[in-house]
Amino acid sequence: GDEIRGPLSSVQGALALLRDVDAAATPERRELVAMACRSADNLSALLEDVFDHARIETQGVDLRPEPADPWSVIQDVCESYRARAERRGVSLRAERFGSEGWVDVDPGRLRQVVGRLLSQTLRGAGSEILVRLRQYVPKSGQGRLTVEVCTPGTPDLPAALDAEDADGVGGEAGFAVARHVAEIMGGKVEIEGSDEGLTYRLRLPVSAAREPRRGGGAAPRGEAAPLSVLVVEDNPTIQRVVASHLDSFGCRFTMAETGQAALAACAAARFDLVLMSVALPGLDGLETTRRLRVTEGYAETPVVALAPLSEMSRAGEFVRAGMTGVLPKPVRADSLTALLAEIAPAA
Repeated sequence: GDEIRGPLSSVQGALALLRDVDAAATPERRELVAMACRSADNLSALLEDVFDHARIETQGVDLRPEPADPWSVIQDVCESYRARAERRGVSLRAERFGSEGWVDVDPGRLRQVVGRLLSQTLRGAGSEILVRLRQYVPKSGQGRLTVEVCTPGTPDLPAALDAEDADGVGGEAGFAVARHVAEIMGGKVEIEGSDEGLTYRLRLPVSAAREPRRGGGAAPRGEAAPLSVLVVEDNPTIQRVVASHLDSFGCRFTMAETGQAALAACAAARFDLVLMSVALPGLDGLETTRRLRVTEGYAETPVVALAPLSEMSRAGEFVRAGMTGVLPKPVRADSLTALLAEIAPAA
């Protein structure tokens, strides 16, 4: 899969950069670039659906339940898909009903299922997608989560029902993955069509959990000096895309193509932020992060994973390795801007 993901991610990143920086382009040229971006996104989503379906068929699904805030998971998924929706002219928003609080659930698998349903909905969405979280969980005992992904308009019910009954071929693979993972989690996915539109509905049994104690907090942002960023990435095109974004934000940055080079750079200098590709030749991003955490001065430095959307279900694994967040590939200017604003040191 990585042999295909790498080049495709490079194409997506280069197209996004061309779209964002070519201010002098004619309207026709801008539309052509936008069309190419949408096509690349469609191809990426289709490939990830097929990869996920094949991986589940051969390896099965491991569940890692842990205390998690489902509303936070839903917001993260929506944020990951927002740029893709906006490029299609689709408004994406989320709302919640019912009780609040943490539950015992596998947040990576919840993210995976909702992401697949969003991806499926985007293929035929109208002007808007609404993601609703309905949470009814008593303080003790079993409760339930319901996540609805809705789009208005006249639904293509035959196509939706075909997707529900499909083996996971082509565009239906994403739905097949979502349905299979939901069943392993003890829940189910349904499709409902009406005059108001099409709704994908995930139902999951859950129980209440205590929110983990967390120490510290981010310092408030003030007028800050330029951030010093280490980018650990072996793909030259992705390097160039990230470098262009960081340069436009006024950051100082250093490139490292391997885990060993990253550790050497950190031993020689102090960085405010490390952007770490998960897939690296030799020492991978997770092991590099584990070793970085025992390097003097880097116990608390933000280390953000660079990973394709398909790897979002591994977010818990990234955190256990010492990473503090995930930035989806291809890297978008808006996502990177939000990250830099969050971790920028106070004056």
